[in-house]
Amino acid sequence: MTPPPADPAAPRTAPAGPAAPPEPPAPHTGHADVHVHRAVDRAEAHVHRAEVDVHRAEVHVDPADVDVHRAEVHVDPADVELASAGCWAAGAQGVWDRGGGELTAWFPAPADLAGLPGLADAAVAWHAEEPRDWQAAWKATIAPVRAGSTVVVPSWLADDHAAEPGELTLVLDPGQAFGTGHHATTTLCLEALERLDLAGASVADVGCGTGVLAIAAARRGAGPVLAVDLDPDAVEVTRANAARNHAEVEACSGSVDALPGPVDVVVANLVTDTLVGLAPALVAATRHTLVVSGIDAQRQDVVVAALTAAGARVVTVEERDGWAALTALAASAAPDDRDEPDAAPGREPPRPTGSEVA
Repeated sequence: MTPPPADPAAPRTAPAGPAAPPEPPAPHTGHADVHVHRAVDRAEAHVHRAEVDVHRAEVHVDPADVDVHRAEVHVDPADVELASAGCWAAGAQGVWDRGGGELTAWFPAPADLAGLPGLADAAVAWHAEEPRDWQAAWKATIAPVRAGSTVVVPSWLADDHAAEPGELTLVLDPGQAFGTGHHATTTLCLEALERLDLAGASVADVGCGTGVLAIAAARRGAGPVLAVDLDPDAVEVTRANAARNHAEVEACSGSVDALPGPVDVVVANLVTDTLVGLAPALVAATRHTLVVSGIDAQRQDVVVAALTAAGARVVTVEERDGWAALTALAASAAPDDRDEPDAAPGREPPRPTGSEVA
């Protein structure tokens, strides 16, 4: 069965079982109780992961003959983030937030979800998936994507891609990490980085996923560039992608606290609540410019407030497809630079292109 087109968003290469297609329509955040804190970390590390949008074949499939089981989960929309983390805690191979309190999760076998936070009152229907080549189905949904002059090309399409003049081509194999460039939050961050003069600037990518943002910064002349992620698999994928693109990027496990000290530019494509919680640490780690995304556009004010309270000045807001990216300047930025959202340390800033924040 051929899967229908998937939503633009993306992970790395498909995991065992259903492969993750372009980054999904809504992120999973990391606020669950202590019993699922590891699942929350994983949900944040795989933020925005989606699975191929498949429709169950109208045939009877013996669950004993398949390795993938799909759970259709309905919860109160207010509990979606917690329920998503609960699915990861129960061993999900992929979780897709379809909006409106509807989740689709894939498991190697049916799991007992009733006792997990956010899922106690959930309506759950289990289906045995028809066997298929999940990785091939996922790859069929992915095409090169442009963000400004940056074009992100999947590794399996690289031989057929003809770069245009002035194009920065990044060749990525996403593995199981977030960041093929298809999701609006990734493209917004890539465009924000392009507006900065990064030559010689130190950069940190917090929650690096595939490493696409760190690699883009390095290819635009930044250095040193450090990429960190809570997911050790993402760290390995970032290292492999950096080598594939001849980019000097150091990748390690951890979050903002893993940075050895402040850097000129910090980019963090996470989720709204995580950004609010990390705001003081992100601002403290930034000497000059902070770019954050993964923000529900309807909740951008809470991130602006958190960054402002931490001492940063939010100077531009970009929105796309219901998501927002913010560019902020640290208190340590030179006074003249704090009037220019796209300035880089000690350099003539390009003119801002986003919506300025008073």
